[in-house]
Amino acid sequence: STWQAFRSTVPLKILCQPIPGKTAALKMGYEIARYGYVINCDDDNWLNADYVQKAYELIHSDPAIGAVGGKATAVYEQSPPEWFDQFSSCYAVGPQSTNEDATEKKCLYGAGMVIRREAFLKILSMDLEFELSCRKGDGKKKIIGGGDTEMCFIFSLMGYKLLYHDALQFSHYIPLNRLNLGYLNRLFKGYGITLPLLSTYEELLRCKVLNKKIDRYFWVINFLTCCKGMVADLFSWGVSHFLSRKSTLKKKMDFIFNKEVAYNYLRYNSYLTRRVTELHGKFCMNMQLEKSTNSPDHNQR
Repeated sequence: STWQAFRSTVPLKILCQPIPGKTAALKMGYEIARYGYVINCDDDNWLNADYVQKAYELIHSDPAIGAVGGKATAVYEQSPPEWFDQFSSCYAVGPQSTNEDATEKKCLYGAGMVIRREAFLKILSMDLEFELSCRKGDGKKKIIGGGDTEMCFIFSLMGYKLLYHDALQFSHYIPLNRLNLGYLNRLFKGYGITLPLLSTYEELLRCKVLNKKIDRYFWVINFLTCCKGMVADLFSWGVSHFLSRKSTLKKKMDFIFNKEVAYNYLRYNSYLTRRVTELHGKFCMNMQLEKSTNSPDHNQR
């Protein structure tokens, strides 16, 4: 009845996904969608009136574009704390580039992201299981997410471009229960879990760009780098506390993040070794399949 009150000519279809998690819901939506492009619009995203039109023009302009993203302006339930602007990107708020024009990105905010449905269906044809879900609630200890970032990595490995443009504008509502240090702390602990799991894609992208063989034990160097960063963060945090009698929040969050990352590299080390090999095999098979499909011999048949 609410949709009918708007007198929209656009049909509305409500789906029920019994599998928990946003990623499962999105997957169902992408599969059932009738058209070539899909917008991820959560209930706390309010798109500008021209968002759909501009998003269509951007992604339709180049078949090599796998996804586009826009700029979110925060709408707060209550005035934000003084530290919010420093961590606004953690809330998918603010510009995703310093350039106002179209800019290629490594990853995009999941909020407001527009994807090429054909690209997502190719992922399904690869029988590739997503490692991460999109953000799962406001967990008591950690907030686990990363599903949107994982999709961006996969698109990049498949050869698609990711584009950001300031012209795509929307509002992102931030409720009061997210405007506190406890929530921020849980966000960073969650990042500490997702980064090691996403590092397999980063290793594949690195090898693709440098045209090198994958290193199954890539995580060792990453782990040592995190340990070095953790020690540096701890020292910097301690010096700051000694000099000013108070800790610097950014340095504290960096230390929490690096500590979680280092721990989870050790926790998942054998899994990461297997996972990067498995992903490499799937992407190699996909590339060979596309080459054979696009070959002159195949087209003549």
